[in-house]
Amino acid sequence: MSYMAVRSGGAGIVRDSLSRARVACSMTLRHSPNHLPGTFLSCPELTGNATQDAYGISADASGPAQMAGDPRGRSDLREPRFVGCSHCEACAYMETLGLGGPQLFDDTDRVGTIPITKRMIEHLPRVLPHQENNVAGPSVFLWDVAGAALPAKVEATGDHERPPSERVTPFRSLHTESDRDLILKTGAFNLVHPLPFVCQEIGVHRCSAGKTAYMNRTNPAGVNSEWQIAGTWTVPSAPVTADSVTPSSGSGSTQTFALQYSATAGATSFSTVWAWFNSMFSASAANTCMVYYDRAASTLYLVNDAGTQWLPGTPGAAATLQNSQCSINLATTNVALVSNTLTLNLATTFKPVFAGPKNIYMYGAAGATNSGWQARGTWTATSGVVTVSADSVTPSSGTGSTQTFALQYSDTAGATNFSSAWAWFNDTFSASAANSCLVYYDRAASTLYLINDAGTQWLPGTPGAAATLQNSQCSINLATTSAALVSNTLTLKLATTFKPAYASAKNIYMYGAAGATNSGWQTRGTWTATSGIVTVTADSVTPSSGSGSTQTFALQYSDTAGATTFSTAWAWFNATFSASAANSCLVYYDRAASTLYLINDAGTQWLPGTPGAAATLQNSQCSINLASTSVAFASNTLTLNLPLTFRSAYAGGKTIYMYGADTGTNSGWQTRGTWTAQ
Repeated sequence: MSYMAVRSGGAGIVRDSLSRARVACSMTLRHSPNHLPGTFLSCPELTGNATQDAYGISADASGPAQMAGDPRGRSDLREPRFVGCSHCEACAYMETLGLGGPQLFDDTDRVGTIPITKRMIEHLPRVLPHQENNVAGPSVFLWDVAGAALPAKVEATGDHERPPSERVTPFRSLHTESDRDLILKTGAFNLVHPLPFVCQEIGVHRCSAGKTAYMNRTNPAGVNSEWQIAGTWTVPSAPVTADSVTPSSGSGSTQTFALQYSATAGATSFSTVWAWFNSMFSASAANTCMVYYDRAASTLYLVNDAGTQWLPGTPGAAATLQNSQCSINLATTNVALVSNTLTLNLATTFKPVFAGPKNIYMYGAAGATNSGWQARGTWTATSGVVTVSADSVTPSSGTGSTQTFALQYSDTAGATNFSSAWAWFNDTFSASAANSCLVYYDRAASTLYLINDAGTQWLPGTPGAAATLQNSQCSINLATTSAALVSNTLTLKLATTFKPAYASAKNIYMYGAAGATNSGWQTRGTWTATSGIVTVTADSVTPSSGSGSTQTFALQYSDTAGATTFSTAWAWFNATFSASAANSCLVYYDRAASTLYLINDAGTQWLPGTPGAAATLQNSQCSINLASTSVAFASNTLTLNLPLTFRSAYAGGKTIYMYGADTGTNSGWQTRGTWTAQ
């Protein structure tokens, strides 16, 4: 609804196009169809003489709500700053017409919608009696949580004439027990103001408890209504909290801290969670132990010594984050999200230079919402000098040519702090590693090294790979060799075969290193290496008998030195064991080349193919479907799965011959089954 001022001599509140409050000069208001709803017109010609009084409420650009009255012909009433009068005959009567609700001009809301009505204008002379000396209007009193009174006055006139330090700002930054609208009634003067509510936890006061809103009215004569319960309000719990750390106190150089954070929108709403170990809450993170976890990136960050850069790492990775104050073992650090809770388990080691009592500060953030920094625990970091030990070997004694040894090493700074772990099988602890069996594991490179015969070069290999490391004294089956890092322990499982030339009693020496710290060489066991002649066998074929034109045969071979030491595995489907392979079905698998070969019809050339490839090997007697051909290695066993189709020209009874070979050793040809080709 729009209103236009039509007659001077009255008073009201209007708002210009710049949303500044102005006085409207009309005692009577009428609807104007030429203006948009919710707009009011100012009266730029508002001037007058001593008998023309104008009343209104305005807010200037820097002050609170003010009264205007009796302009005495002042032309500056066109501006939003008004001059008070020596006598005010009325104050404004404000009521709402439902156009956005009642509002009050103040420092935080300088302009608002206070609808103008005819009733408002008509009541102006009767709101307050004529008073002299700028008598102030009603006063509003609030109480804080400690019970102390907080006065807040709404000045009826003249406030702009006070020095800025003495001006009273209505309803600003006041804390109450409720955010329910405060309603003040004095006679015909109705003031309705939405009071912002900010809850602060002070002392034993907790925002999460239920609140009750009380109201009391006192008239100028001192008569009051007594306190009445006007309503209740429950403050919702904080959306993001930094809840707790476990343990919340203690001492030591190494500890896994469980830091718990909550978000009412769910754990996945977290953007970051932070933990800070420091002697005090300071403005700088330099030379401290501060970390944060980025949930979306699943990345943990540790601040560098200068406090200027973040060092990233992935929880669960075999790595360490560290500065000069602390290190984080990522392998045993993890994050769990359950319902509204995020728990960061932080495997922390404090450096000796950072020894002393520390506070544990926590902070959680979900977008623009955060918990603020909270002190949740204390910890006394001890010097905790890092120690490395070469603990044990299992078995620690025994006899044989082949054995998997479990060698265990420890580091108080965590297994991921290891740089290398060593094992040496030799008659004595000598100055030279030539003609011996010496190995070491490089943790960072995940690589195992065996010394060559001359003791001058390292032969590399990857644990778990289908390969063998060997010199003239011993061989290491990499396929069954592994390294495991758990907490502070590194366990190296070493699948070892001693060569016949190295047969005799051996000592087992162990050594662990973490940077400049090491265990020194330690004697941890003895072993008598036997000659252990390597044997290769052609074990079986499945099925071992039957008939048909198509069949997948599973051919199994064994090598006491390990399946990966095989050089070749052969199969021959023929009526008899003859001197020539011409016009027969003869195949062999080359392990090193991962290639299968089929003899041609003339028995003079080998046709190659790769198991698993979308291709076929064939001659006039048989064909092999390479796509469904496979080779499997398990410990000492090699299994060749061979899908064969016999040609009709090759029909008849066949014998299945098998042969396996290692370097210098073979099984010889063995008859392992029969088959009738159709």
